[in-house]
Amino acid sequence: MIDGEVIRLRQLRERALKARALAMAMDSNESSRNTAWARSAQNCWRIAKVVTGLLRGHPNLNCQRDYSPLSAAYDRLNAAFMAALARRQERSARVFCEQLWGLARELDDTRALTRSEQLSDALGRAQLQMRRLLREFEAAALLEAGAQRKNAAQNVAALKSHPVRIGETPGKPANWPYLAL
Repeated sequence: MIDGEVIRLRQLRERALKARALAMAMDSNESSRNTAWARSAQNCWRIAKVVTGLLRGHPNLNCQRDYSPLSAAYDRLNAAFMAALARRQERSARVFCEQLWGLARELDDTRALTRSEQLSDALGRAQLQMRRLLREFEAAALLEAGAQRKNAAQNVAALKSHPVRIGETPGKPANWPYLAL
């Protein structure tokens, strides 16, 4: 295994672990553990395990370095913040879909450039699962976008029926003609 492949594998593992942390943060409020979030976290974990196993088998000790616990803690904290923000803005599926697309691109690149047949087979199975998850999250993202457009249209209609003028707070008349110097 050459240095370029080791770097690609480390990047893939890092991206998979970040996506897993986000999936686990998004799934924290769900009652059932058989959700798309849980399945995507499992798929990301499988990718990370395959890559870690391959890197640990490398004869160079420098290449065997694991993902640091400090990085993992930072990823969990960042994922919790992103999940809370996405839930508040009602765009959880879109945020996670973007993360999955990044992981899918990294997975495709790594599989295309690997020399190991066993690694290519394992990454191929992960690609199939990733495509299924992407279709599921893209559909959920479209539903979220449709709901947000509907809410936005209702808000615009409400503003048109009750316009607020400059210098006027809702419920109080404006003091337009008087200027304080």
